[in-house]
Amino acid sequence: MAMSEQWLVKSVKDLDPVLKHMKELLKVGDIVLFRGEVGAGKTTLINHFAKALGIDNSNSPTFAIHNLYQTSDVKIHHLDLYRISNEEDLESTGLADFMADKNSIVFIEWPERLVKSQLPRQRRVFELSIKLKNDDREIFWREV
Repeated sequence: MAMSEQWLVKSVKDLDPVLKHMKELLKVGDIVLFRGEVGAGKTTLINHFAKALGIDNSNSPTFAIHNLYQTSDVKIHHLDLYRISNEEDLESTGLADFMADKNSIVFIEWPERLVKSQLPRQRRVFELSIKLKNDDREIFWREV
């Protein structure tokens, strides 16, 4: 049975339960698809998750497309596909290599740019959606 959760976040301080959930649930080999409009807080959430793991140098890969964060325990591939406009662009990101890296967690912003068949079937995939609600954020988590 697919697990789902949701939270109402009024400020960055309210991210703690979301981060705790992610830390407890995510394992090496997992993929998380981050959905939400521009400015919803996808990168902010990823940065706070990285910081909770002891990674202080995380930032948005909008222009680089891919950032790698690493601790002695975990490696995180953070992809931002916002600027990807076609399959050739997508292939040039190295996405297939990151998806094949079973010794990491893969975070993908703007997964709408992916074709569902590009997600490996042998890995757990989660979706985290952020919806703006006035000045607040509704965060929805589910296994796909």
